[in-house]
Amino acid sequence: MASFLVGLVAGFAMSVAGLPVMTLGLGIYLPFYLSSGAVFGALARLAFEHAHKGEDPATKAPKEARWQTVASGLMGGESLVGVMVALVALAGMVFGG
Repeated sequence: MASFLVGLVAGFAMSVAGLPVMTLGLGIYLPFYLSSGAVFGALARLAFEHAHKGEDPATKAPKEARWQTVASGLMGGESLVGVMVALVALAGMVFGG
């Protein structure tokens, strides 16, 4: 019960501060090897934002929007690969022993 209250207070404080609360939930709920992709993605985004500020001259859109699409695709692809790996493991247990 105490850990739930700590998470509740931390989530509320992050929400009030305008920080992304979902990453806290992922970090608590998922083991590190599953949530490490979000950590590396966040670090890559910080590095990209630091290196490339402003607009994309070709589209006049913020560069962030283009790279958020790429990051979303990578995370979706990671999820699909995880499902495929689980299906292969299941097939190996059912058919291969």
